[in-house]
Amino acid sequence: MHRFIAAERANHSVSTLCRVLGISRGGFYAAERRAPSKRQLDDERILVAIREIHKDSRETYGAPRRAARARDARPPRGPPSPKARRSPDAL
Repeated sequence: MHRFIAAERANHSVSTLCRVLGISRGGFYAAERRAPSKRQLDDERILVAIREIHKDSRETYGAPRRAARARDARPPRGPPSPKARRSPDAL
């Protein structure tokens, strides 16, 4: 939701967006200043690897094959975050 607020702040006030979405304004600004977490950095690295696998396969690999190749290429980690499970690029 923070990414949505950042994208829409040109069209609407941050106060209004936060109120409608049920997020505190202070929380939004704090998240904006915060450095990316290890999880976010790992997720980004994995997404880059998945896109590279897809490109290397001449964009013929479907999700199951990409997921298998990506699982083989990454170190083990905890369960997926709720955000990752909703992502269109999710494994």
